[in-house]
Amino acid sequence: MSLRRAIAEVLEPQKIEEGEDVFDKFGIQITKTRLKNGIGYQINYGERGRYIQVLKKDMNNLMKAMKTAMDAK
Repeated sequence: MSLRRAIAEVLEPQKIEEGEDVFDKFGIQITKTRLKNGIGYQINYGERGRYIQVLKKDMNNLMKAMKTAMDAK
């Protein structure tokens, strides 16, 4: 599965159960969940206990920021 396809699957609106895993490969696990301010994602990575939580409405900005950071020289 390509990264672009994985991102599209994460961003597609769909009915979710509490804490529904939507991606789990390459040492990265993405769980769609209810957060304090709405639906969002918890991205677990690296060492145990390392994660970030991002609201669905902020995912596009996060992806743009990551792309910019990766392209920086």
